[in-house]
Amino acid sequence: MELSFALKVAATSHQVWEYYENIEKWSVWEKDLEAISLEGEFVSGTNGQMTLTGMPPMSFTLTSVVPYQEFIDLTETPMGKLSFAHYIQEIPEGVLIRHSVTLDQDNQEVLPMLSGIFNDVPETMFLLKKVVESDGV
Repeated sequence: MELSFALKVAATSHQVWEYYENIEKWSVWEKDLEAISLEGEFVSGTNGQMTLTGMPPMSFTLTSVVPYQEFIDLTETPMGKLSFAHYIQEIPEGVLIRHSVTLDQDNQEVLPMLSGIFNDVPETMFLLKKVVESDGV
């Protein structure tokens, strides 16, 4: 089951990537992020941990990192494998960014949980758009 949101940004893929690759900048667009760390470089296979407001620390693994195009992280939960995907696609107006939240189950009973997790994705993307565009094109 997947929920996704896409937004046009007047910027380059390199400008957006800077806010993905540099985890210190995640707090600019992830307002509920209290802490984040990586056990290595921002590359596929690296493990990390993050703490979101009101949640216990969560471990994650970067399962796919393709510079200037995408990164995907995976978190194991009691409800299943939860994946957060971040895509950048070049378009004539700049880039299209798309963030998706996927759970490895198609069970209607977990839809409220997945919807709750996805709930702030559009807002975080608008924050990302604002900060990237304010950095200048």
